[in-house]
Amino acid sequence: MVEARPIFSGVPTSDQISHRSKRFPMAPEKGKSMSANHFQILANSEAWVVTLSGKHLATCHSRAEAYDIACKKAEELGSGEIFVHDATGELEFRENIHTPRREDR
Repeated sequence: MVEARPIFSGVPTSDQISHRSKRFPMAPEKGKSMSANHFQILANSEAWVVTLSGKHLATCHSRAEAYDIACKKAEELGSGEIFVHDATGELEFRENIHTPRREDR
């Protein structure tokens, strides 16, 4: 029997979670710790989405705009690790941003 699923229920299915974890790994590489501020820049249809620790932060018209937003937010927070993906979902590059806090300057 085939299980009927709604097109979008707002809650991802276990298949969707499994697929997403393979395309967009959330765990850091072996031997490296994850920044507290983990940004992802991903393509979504014709837009680019910025997430911070898995939560939606912004939707942009270009990847450059999404990258600028992630950088500004990381600077506001004092640090961040930005993962930039291409339109197919493959990781293109990542960058660590650390801005000294005022008391550190």
